[in-house]
Amino acid sequence: MPLRYTIAVALYCFLIFTVSSNPAPPVPDLRFEHSDKLIHAAAFGVLALLVSLGMRVSDHLYSPRRQFWVPVLFVAVYGGVDEFHQYFVPRRQCDFMDWLADVSGALAVQVVLCWGWWRLRPWEGPPAYSKL
Repeated sequence: MPLRYTIAVALYCFLIFTVSSNPAPPVPDLRFEHSDKLIHAAAFGVLALLVSLGMRVSDHLYSPRRQFWVPVLFVAVYGGVDEFHQYFVPRRQCDFMDWLADVSGALAVQVVLCWGWWRLRPWEGPPAYSKL
């Protein structure tokens, strides 16, 4: 992954960590039940987007299967670490449903990017696509 994307991913992870360290994070009130799940999905979908774009523009040609799953797995691991971290923050909790929303956001972004935008087909064999 190019250095600029590595830095962007690291800074975004730091931003997520900083917000989740706050006992009362500045979260917009979307005025419907479980709106925090939508915010989780959007925030971690952006993280998947950054990882996926970084992989896509790198000098390494990833298989369509890896291009799809590596960002999702990265978000799953980082989202799990973030939820565990919140267990130790006053007035915050470790919530499996928040983690599920994180992974769902990553999956949604990857479906749009890989299958919709880039038209990658993991079942067609080795990659035959060009960089951005």
